[in-house]
Amino acid sequence: MKSKEFIRAEIEKLRSKMHSVALLYGLSHPNVLKASRRLDKKINQYIKICQN
Repeated sequence: MKSKEFIRAEIEKLRSKMHSVALLYGLSHPNVLKASRRLDKKINQYIKICQN
């Protein structure tokens, strides 16, 4: 299982990438929505680990 710190770093990378894509294409672009879903999954993974 990945460590909390590793997952938090992944979350920050995904957040930064989503922000960059949003600035480039606008908030409603499919690429931004895809990045948002990836970020949501990673945040859910982090929450699940923290609850154990």
